[in-house]
Amino acid sequence: MSKLKLTAENIITCALYAIIGILLCVLRMGVLNILMTIVGVLFVAYGIYDIVKGKTIPGIVEAVIGVVIVVCGWTIATYALIVFGVLLAIKGVLDLINLIKSHSKNTAALISAIVTIVIGVILCVAPFAIGDIICIIVGVVLIANGVLALFGKKLA
Repeated sequence: MSKLKLTAENIITCALYAIIGILLCVLRMGVLNILMTIVGVLFVAYGIYDIVKGKTIPGIVEAVIGVVIVVCGWTIATYALIVFGVLLAIKGVLDLINLIKSHSKNTAALISAIVTIVIGVILCVAPFAIGDIICIIVGVVLIANGVLALFGKKLA
């Protein structure tokens, strides 16, 4: 049986897993808001840097992308989630119709079709509700990974 060697790098990695996990659990979709703002600001800064260095066209493009991310990021994300929700609901309905047509008694397929429809409708009505749940789940997994990594194991 080999002994676990805790290095500073391992401890920092474990701490980062745990910190990111806690942030995801506490702030949920707010973490994505912070990340979108940071990415947008970095794009604007890099664009300005490129303009100063004489790369005018790429710099303008980068700055515009940054402004769009900061100003319209959530609007674009909301529409994308709604479209995804509609597509998911349609898939669930089509799966349900196919089950009915085939006279299948497959309970798992029936539950899957119904859950797909429900998730699709929820995404259309409250797109970020599921996002919060996903953030919490990912946060818990990251916290568990951080703790387990101290003992030389990984969850996912």
